[in-house]
Amino acid sequence: MQLFAADNGTPKAKKFKKKKYIKAANKAYKEGNIYAATDLYEKILTNVPGTTSILMNLANSYMQARDYENAEKYFDQALIADSSKNAVALYYKALMIKMQGRYAEAKPMFLQFVKTYKTEENAGVMRKWAKIEANGCKFALQEMKPNPNIVVTHLGPEVNSNYAEASPARSGDKLYFSSIKSDTVITLTDHTDAEMAHMKIFSSHTSDDETFTPNKIEEELRDATKNITNPSFSYDGKKFFYTICDGEFVGFICQIYMANFVDGKIDSPHVLGPLINMPKTTNTQPYFTRTPAGIEVLYFVSNRPGGRGGMDIWYATLNKKGEFTAPRNLGSKINTDRDEVSPFYDPATNMLYFSSNGWISMGGLDIYKSPGEAGRNQIVENLGAPFNSAADDIYYKHIGDAKKGYLVSNRPGIMTVRGKTCCDDIFSF
Repeated sequence: MQLFAADNGTPKAKKFKKKKYIKAANKAYKEGNIYAATDLYEKILTNVPGTTSILMNLANSYMQARDYENAEKYFDQALIADSSKNAVALYYKALMIKMQGRYAEAKPMFLQFVKTYKTEENAGVMRKWAKIEANGCKFALQEMKPNPNIVVTHLGPEVNSNYAEASPARSGDKLYFSSIKSDTVITLTDHTDAEMAHMKIFSSHTSDDETFTPNKIEEELRDATKNITNPSFSYDGKKFFYTICDGEFVGFICQIYMANFVDGKIDSPHVLGPLINMPKTTNTQPYFTRTPAGIEVLYFVSNRPGGRGGMDIWYATLNKKGEFTAPRNLGSKINTDRDEVSPFYDPATNMLYFSSNGWISMGGLDIYKSPGEAGRNQIVENLGAPFNSAADDIYYKHIGDAKKGYLVSNRPGIMTVRGKTCCDDIFSF
């Protein structure tokens, strides 16, 4: 029954159910349904302006969605609303400014945070990170001059979609990669098309000048209920490695698989044993290679116990029986208390490449290199621009003499479903 006011006959405004929306928004955020969370938190602020906790939640949601502009906006509003309760927002506001490439503006904010953020329980760790980020701003200001000898090119719609691509791997004249090929925002609901919401592995023929034939994308591996990603080839091209992950937006548990690769076909796939795929941990992004000394090594990424924090790079060698030895952590020369991902090793130069957000960086995740065989790395060097940008740069792999290769980035210029920097695309260099 519709209710009317007694004085003028107009309908009464429907009362906004704040608690209901907060519950729904928090649930979406917890489940990693980030776009739904941002929309719900925005709705709450529209109806109940200035709610301090919602400002922080919305800022964090936009940060997770890699919408740096909106995340900066709401971290700033959270600071204005309550600079004491939301003191950590200064760090994240500075980080969002850094990841938009405004280094000169972000650096003093990080240094201010170091001076003022002293009494909170996690102050030591946060202040250490702020110092690293401030040094990253200094490094980036020195690296902003373009290198005319390096050209980074977006691969365009023949490979990239508006959502996300990852893990490029070349075999012959085919580029293999993983993708969620969607042109619209995917939110997890009871009516979500499972096929749409999960990554699959594709391939596309390419020429030497990185020209891809339109509409010639081939689907290689799929699973309607799981994410299949991270394709890579062994050093001799005879083995194919990849990852299968259970989970939707958060809480992924990933396992590494290996298959034979014969005449361009993936054959006899099987999951690697519990020594590599430690139960109840994520094990992903495999890269199998051979060192100059002839040792066969599997590099991979894991959050298993014994790491330094976040995701770490681990390695296992192959013994004479053809079995993997117990994995070892690459240690503090490579891994930090944050994330190290997407390892790639070049035996010709004895060089390990990887991405991290725990070393001095131009953006979030930057690409680094370190000479030496597994466990013997001593020096980490940032590749600088244009390989790295103010955004996230990962999955570096080169071909042959390292003059050509691929990387993945969410830098401006990507094809995007929402915002300037939401989604990862594949670039060649």
